Amino acid sequence: MESAGNRLGVLAQLSQAISSSLDLDDVLLRIARAAADLLNAPIVEFWMPEPRTDFLTLRVSSAPQIVSGKSVTRLRAGEGGVGWVAEHRRNLNIPDIASDVRIRAVDWFEKRGLTSGLWVPILLEDELVGVLTILGCRPFLLDADEQALLKSVVAQGAAALRNATLFRESERRRQEAEALAETGRILSQALDPHEVGRRITDRICRALAGSSASLFRYDPLTATLVTLAVSGTAGPFSEGIAFPLDVGVVGLAVRERKIIVTNDVLRDPRVRVPDEMRAELATAGHRAVMSLPLIAHDVVIGGLSIRDDVVGREFAARLAHDCRQLPFSH
Repeated sequence: MESAGNRLGVLAQLSQAISSSLDLDDVLLRIARAAADLLNAPIVEFWMPEPRTDFLTLRVSSAPQIVSGKSVTRLRAGEGGVGWVAEHRRNLNIPDIASDVRIRAVDWFEKRGLTSGLWVPILLEDELVGVLTILGCRPFLLDADEQALLKSVVAQGAAALRNATLFRESERRRQEAEALAETGRILSQALDPHEVGRRITDRICRALAGSSASLFRYDPLTATLVTLAVSGTAGPFSEGIAFPLDVGVVGLAVRERKIIVTNDVLRDPRVRVPDEMRAELATAGHRAVMSLPLIAHDVVIGGLSIRDDVVGREFAARLAHDCRQLPFSH
């Protein structure tokens, strides 16, 4: 192992890199390579959980030339050393990979002389944000200094991931704000209503990462909502289709004149979904929905829905509030 002075110098350099760089892969690669040198390990990897799934994928390796032919770069929670740590959220130290039934693709390790492994969860506020994998040619019997070093490496990885998360959130909010501002500009232009509707739904759908979005016009003569424009998969909401106010999430939003959010429309007792619409929603994958009424001068003129095919997606309350700031909702 490196001397104490060298270790401190390396860790200080990593701290500076973390604070000055927005490139997550670059920072993680620096941490992985430094950890490999400091712990005398041939390979150090960072695995990251995939959003809205129970899988983890290999994000960065200290030795990309070695892992380029790796057969397993994606694991479900519970699978392999990475998946075991993701599921149990505690360290896993395996001195003999070949004899442990939890490890997959053992032949890949054997061909490269990798006989042992150490897997460590990376947590931020009790949320798993990554798994650090250290692979070696000898069992990892860490002394007190090495254990302290490992904790420092994990902390560096957590800091890099925290910074990346904060940056992504800031960038997402910026994009959402731009989308909503552009929507307001579109609404203020004297354009064909269908063209306006298509531009609005396309922009909102992209910015909010939904699978589809629909804009509805309220027809007071028939007390129905008519689909004006759709972005993404239409499902039962094709343009020109009218349906009564007691149907769907957007109907509920218009009736109650407030934002309605559901993470699974097919299981929400507040929402009436006729059988034929239920089948179309299931096929289209429209499960998580946020709908809001469009109100002008205290009169409901329509509704807007953003949908996602991921059951359980939670639309942020802040996002719903921002949508209410559009010109047509005052």
